[in-house]
Amino acid sequence: MKIKAKIQSLIIAILVVVTSNLFAQRQMEKLDRGIIAMRQGADSVYVGWRLLGTEPDEISFNLYRKTGDKEAIKLNKQPITESTNFVDVKVDFSHANSYFVKAVLHGKEEAASKPFVLPANTIAKQYLE
Repeated sequence: MKIKAKIQSLIIAILVVVTSNLFAQRQMEKLDRGIIAMRQGADSVYVGWRLLGTEPDEISFNLYRKTGDKEAIKLNKQPITESTNFVDVKVDFSHANSYFVKAVLHGKEEAASKPFVLPANTIAKQYLE
């Protein structure tokens, strides 16, 4: 009888441990958009950013570039829906260029991401420092 009680207690303990892990909330990191920009050649820049795991499927993005002291310009004609990257062409590297994205949900732009700044006269590299 004692063995049967011990086995039942062990089974209950195992079930409690397993089910508590199954129903536990997933730990999420506090991440931002993580935008990066890298010069690719004579006049182009690769720009990439994060799609967060908590975002809805219908999210899209507008990408902006600010060159020197000029107003920021939107680089895409339609919100970007199929990717989280973009190649900007005809970039003036004699001035600093800042890139930022704004998420678009239900036709409305959200707040701008933290910008990524490419300093003036940046050279093309295959890595970030």
